[in-house]
Amino acid sequence: MQKNKLIKILTVVLGFITVVGFFWHVYQYKNDIFKKFDSNYWTKRYNQSQWVVSFSKNPIGDDGLYIYAGYRYIMGDDPSLLNAQLPPFGKYLVGLLEVSTGYIGIFSVVFSFLFLVSIFLLNRKIFQSSVIAMLSIAIFSFEPLFYSQIRAPYLDTAYASFLFFAFLMVLNKKYIISGILLGFFMSIKSPFLIVVVYAAIIVWLIARKNFDFRKILKMVFPTLIVFMLTYSSTFLHGHGLIYFLKVQKYILNFYSIGAKAVIGAVFPMIISGKWYTWFSPVQTVSEWNFLWPIALIGSFVSVYTWFRIRLPAVLLTLIWLMFYFIFLSFTPVFSRYLLLSMPFMYNLTIWSLYVPIRSKFSLGQ
Repeated sequence: MQKNKLIKILTVVLGFITVVGFFWHVYQYKNDIFKKFDSNYWTKRYNQSQWVVSFSKNPIGDDGLYIYAGYRYIMGDDPSLLNAQLPPFGKYLVGLLEVSTGYIGIFSVVFSFLFLVSIFLLNRKIFQSSVIAMLSIAIFSFEPLFYSQIRAPYLDTAYASFLFFAFLMVLNKKYIISGILLGFFMSIKSPFLIVVVYAAIIVWLIARKNFDFRKILKMVFPTLIVFMLTYSSTFLHGHGLIYFLKVQKYILNFYSIGAKAVIGAVFPMIISGKWYTWFSPVQTVSEWNFLWPIALIGSFVSVYTWFRIRLPAVLLTLIWLMFYFIFLSFTPVFSRYLLLSMPFMYNLTIWSLYVPIRSKFSLGQ
């Protein structure tokens, strides 16, 4: 009883550290986050950028592009005609929050916090331990890979949040809800990663001898419907299904003929912080720290731990990491792509350390 009380106290303390750390980072980036949204300024910035002017001397970053595109989408523009290389839903969210609040960084605050919440809820379900769930996000909330996302309205935390909540719904056997969430996930960044997600889920169901084609259909149909609904403005502008499919073909072509993959570049990025790019000499990953290779090693160790304690939900994590790293090994990789894997690597490492400690001291959950 006393041990369980101590564990609850530890969980609360870790939660407090996480929240305080999060808002400390918000405070550090306050000038970026609470910068007033000015539609005239961002319209001018976009019109002078590389997206309009060849060899522009005033390039605009992804965050600025999303700020402008989101605003135009909310104003009713067809998303297939502006920044069409990404699906529109994430930019709708950016535009909605910047227009409704008047600040350009509210999106990043909301979804960075939601990202931590999604990890906590998923961890608690996977590892059946509030301590592991909270310890993992307490550490990860101070991870540069994560908190650098708070500075500007990038789409990666929203992308990851919808995926993590979808995995949680799969574990809870809420397949329709999971399909809806995966539809939103698919509608934020590269829609083709959904194939890898579904492959991981299907293999997990087969491994558990719980595969049923009807479960997959319950997920796939909502996913596709939600994805198409995020293009409602395109359809309302008079375009049909064939045009919609051509837009998806354009997205595929944009990425296939653009950046070129350096096979296996994700592993030196994690192990040493070296980024082998297709456009320059080797670069150093600014977010890298010594915990990355430790987390990679811990993920391998967790396979052994899983064979000792076969938690079904942990298996989903392991299968997802395997599939996602195969995907990253053959695609152009940026450090922010690790947001879909690094939390799980932290989780598995902590779990592998916690299991023997819990057994030795007879700790509860």
